[in-house]
Amino acid sequence: MGLQTQATASQRQTLNLLSQEDLELSQSKKCFERKYQAVEETYEKDLTEKENSCQIRVAEMVSKDEMDKMFLQREAEDRPRTSAVEEEIQQLIRVKRQLQV
Repeated sequence: MGLQTQATASQRQTLNLLSQEDLELSQSKKCFERKYQAVEETYEKDLTEKENSCQIRVAEMVSKDEMDKMFLQREAEDRPRTSAVEEEIQQLIRVKRQLQV
């Protein structure tokens, strides 16, 4: 019986070690999962911030481009008016010179 008791004690010790290692492995797995989750959340947050920043920059560029187009369009619309005003000024200068003669 001494051998059987010794084998049983050895088996219990082995089972205890396996149980302890299983518990440690489970805790290690949970710790890894928490760290992984934290890294994933940080990555997603950073990615979202970068996407938002890019969207803002694109919107600013589109807005600037639209303003540039609007400025050029107004400038083009003002050219004929400016030319007409300049022509009218030249005509008034001619009339004034004729009246002075």
